[in-house]
Amino acid sequence: MQPVTLTPAPLPPIERAPDTVIIRYGKGGLVVPHKERFLEYRLMKTKVVIRGPCYSACTFITAYVEPENLCIAEGAFFAFHAVRGFNTGERMDTETLIAYKMQPMPIQRWIERHGGHEKLPLDGFWTMYDHELWAMGYPKCE
Repeated sequence: MQPVTLTPAPLPPIERAPDTVIIRYGKGGLVVPHKERFLEYRLMKTKVVIRGPCYSACTFITAYVEPENLCIAEGAFFAFHAVRGFNTGERMDTETLIAYKMQPMPIQRWIERHGGHEKLPLDGFWTMYDHELWAMGYPKCE
């Protein structure tokens, strides 16, 4: 019997995150795709520029990208709310607590000053403005 040599199929090229990403409108959405993308930005040292609103799951950017790789443009803001069940639309308290604990301490303290993660609205947002983020040490975009 002749030995069989198997040649592995070539792997598809790995897509690399760009050197700089500009978020003009972070509409939020499902958490997992945001976390995966933001983790890739962290690992690739991608610079992230927030130029507009950053709603909901978009705010996880601060949990993954270091402040030195993130800048906040004038007029940008973050909008926080409680975690909502995908199928039920109901408030998910445990997931809201987990999301809160993922945020850096300055953002956790801001949430506490506004009533705490238990009071985050399900419908509506608590808005953190550019100047508040700058005061926490996030650089202002040039």
